[in-house]
Amino acid sequence: MLEDGDEDHDDYEMIHVIHNHQPGNLSCFSAIAMQEGKSDIIEVRIPDRFTSVHLLEVLVNQEAVSFTEQKWMDLKGVFVYSATDHNVTVMFPSGAGVEVRRLLGVLGVSVLLPEDFLNHTRGLMGPMNNKPEDDFSFANGSVLSPHASPEELFQLGATWAVTSETSLFTYDSDVLLTTYRLKHDPDFMPEFYAHEDPNDLHMEQMREICQSDPFCWFDVLTTHSFDLALDTKIYHKNHQRAVESLKPVVSCGWLGNPENGTKEGTTYLMGSSIRFRCNDGYILAGSSTTTCQPDGKWSGIPARCLLAAPDSCASQCGWRLSACSCHATCENLGTCCTDYRDFCLQISPHSGTLMGGKDFMILDITFTSSVNVSCRFKDEIVTTGYIDESRHAHCISPLLYETGRIPFQMSLDNGESFPHSGTWLAVHHNKVSEKDRSVLVNETKWQYYGTPRTSGNLTITWEPGTFHDKVVNIEVWGYEETGEPYSSSWDAKWMYLYTLQRDHPNSGTFSFIPEPAKAPFSKYEVGALRISPHQYAEGE
Repeated sequence: MLEDGDEDHDDYEMIHVIHNHQPGNLSCFSAIAMQEGKSDIIEVRIPDRFTSVHLLEVLVNQEAVSFTEQKWMDLKGVFVYSATDHNVTVMFPSGAGVEVRRLLGVLGVSVLLPEDFLNHTRGLMGPMNNKPEDDFSFANGSVLSPHASPEELFQLGATWAVTSETSLFTYDSDVLLTTYRLKHDPDFMPEFYAHEDPNDLHMEQMREICQSDPFCWFDVLTTHSFDLALDTKIYHKNHQRAVESLKPVVSCGWLGNPENGTKEGTTYLMGSSIRFRCNDGYILAGSSTTTCQPDGKWSGIPARCLLAAPDSCASQCGWRLSACSCHATCENLGTCCTDYRDFCLQISPHSGTLMGGKDFMILDITFTSSVNVSCRFKDEIVTTGYIDESRHAHCISPLLYETGRIPFQMSLDNGESFPHSGTWLAVHHNKVSEKDRSVLVNETKWQYYGTPRTSGNLTITWEPGTFHDKVVNIEVWGYEETGEPYSSSWDAKWMYLYTLQRDHPNSGTFSFIPEPAKAPFSKYEVGALRISPHQYAEGE
């Protein structure tokens, strides 16, 4: 049971066995029910052999479902996959996973949790904290010794029994209602110990099958079922291999369909992407595509599908509507919606370096000075804008990792909605206009600096009129690529390294004597000098 209120419960089947003609009791898993937050409730159980031909039965909110036509189901807050009729895997948005497998007449269960669950679990499996000494914890917080007897462990399990009010299980037959009327039967006492009988004629076969596996030995001695014992041994070995080979996996958690929309993609691990679309009559607000990032978070803005207007360009620039057009061709065709200029933005200047920091103005429309301007590029990079004295809105271009036409949207309510949109052109440093370009004086000297007979000052110049400030900042940035090229792990990144000069006079020239790169910065083979307004923080 997780401390945030999520629960998963295990149902135990009581088995009556005959061993050496002496009756005894055993218990095993016969059903698993689970839920995270307000997700759908998933139950996996061994079906009634008289009413079902399946090895496992899966219930969603107490209704049986089939995996005959499709091997997976993307449900509310949970993803369920069943490639075979004896195995079911359940994944939750938190990254928690449960695998249930049929072993003859019992269930084998494996639970996988991401590192976020450290120190946030309790229940039959104990706290997940890498401390074996407190694995056997009671509901009241007291702890059993790691060397507790089987009888003590049985009593520990009884303290975690569910109640009729907390149970997630489905009781849809007289047998289940009667058998589990008591969630814990105080009169039931299982076999705690398995005793070897040297006169048992099957002892040699037991040794051959079980070898040194203690769980296999217990099952074969208490049930005399060699098939069950072998299944137990195989499952135990598979579990050991999984633990030995387990590697940290980054999961961003399950994402559902936006209301009034659909999604493409059912993988939620690092590098995976999900694409969203809206139903007819609705428009997409937020990111159309989101990618699972290394920090375990989805990129971009959560997708929402909003009811579309048939004759307004609000949030619909680039579309041809039923009553009019918001596409760029509408001006020549005379088919524009009346508010085309209000929402489909014309800007000046229309381009700037991919290093960002370029101030551009929204043309043809003015706003009140009280609005809070935010500008969003590529559906995910947000910068703060402003309203000037003439009531025109301004955006500041961000640091980008690509050149070309970059879609952007503008908000007037501090990022609550982005109904205005346009296109920004990001270009390489060598392609910007002359007044926006800084110049390396004697570029050959820069290129061969540090070689014999090449030393002294290096100088950079720029057009002072580019900045309205009396002083500017001059920074060094580095560029690196990580991961396998052209794979999902390939990542490009500009990194702020350090400031050469802060609050330098905006004279249009700066000279300095370079120093050897410090150890943390020597890995960058490509770099850039960046001149920014003085009010910018370092690396902003």
